[in-house]
Amino acid sequence: MEYILYFLFFLLGVTFAKAFGFVMNVGYSIRMLKLCEIAILHMLISIVEDVAFAREIKYHAARETGVGSRALQNIRLIDDETTKNWKETVVKKLIHCYPHSYRGYLEYDDWSGAMKYLDRIRKNK
Repeated sequence: MEYILYFLFFLLGVTFAKAFGFVMNVGYSIRMLKLCEIAILHMLISIVEDVAFAREIKYHAARETGVGSRALQNIRLIDDETTKNWKETVVKKLIHCYPHSYRGYLEYDDWSGAMKYLDRIRKNK
């Protein structure tokens, strides 16, 4: 009878260890996913800044080559709309690539929400 009790405690210990390991792995997975998400958002911000810089160079060159102000304004409007669409599309694709079981942990669903999320993280550090 005593050996049965030892065996049951052994099984209970193994079950607890497996359950605890699973919970810890889920926690580590969520943490790693969040860190990757933050790194991706930082890279996207860098891309947007670099594109904005390249656009300004393009506008300066266009002015110097004699492009009219009306044409330049139209180019700016098209570039602004393209950039806006790209921002929304890239966040939607990021959300789409997120594992389904972890999407509930996302705190945004568009570009402005993602930027607010990053600002909140920066303020908390």
